[in-house]
Amino acid sequence: MIEFLTVFALAIVLGWPLGHYLAAVMRGTPMRGDRLFGLVERPLYRLLGVNPGQGMDWKAYAGAFLLSNLVLAVLAMAVFMTQAWLPLNPDHAPNMRWDLALHTTVSSPTPTSSTTPGRHSCPGWRRRAPSSACKWSRR
Repeated sequence: MIEFLTVFALAIVLGWPLGHYLAAVMRGTPMRGDRLFGLVERPLYRLLGVNPGQGMDWKAYAGAFLLSNLVLAVLAMAVFMTQAWLPLNPDHAPNMRWDLALHTTVSSPTPTSSTTPGRHSCPGWRRRAPSSACKWSRR
């Protein structure tokens, strides 16, 4: 119950200022946070070769969407295949073979429960984090 109340309180407290900030961003008005966020944005844009003044057409957007999903899938597979060596592994789960890691990564965005009994060797948070990232990126 405390988790629910905490999330509810955070939504109430942060909803109003974040809503105003997002509305101002969409209008294009300068904000105080622009200087702070610019410290992160500008080097990242330079590194990725992005021109912030230029918009994206549907082909560029689709390409960015597919590329980001590919990167997330590779990262999820890397987590699954190296979980024995990663920190915070209280169950001492072994590394997954590439085929099981691929199956877990590919089936994670679907609402299915396709686990194989005895072969599901991922501790809770490590199973949910990459899968949640893959699910979130496809919405």
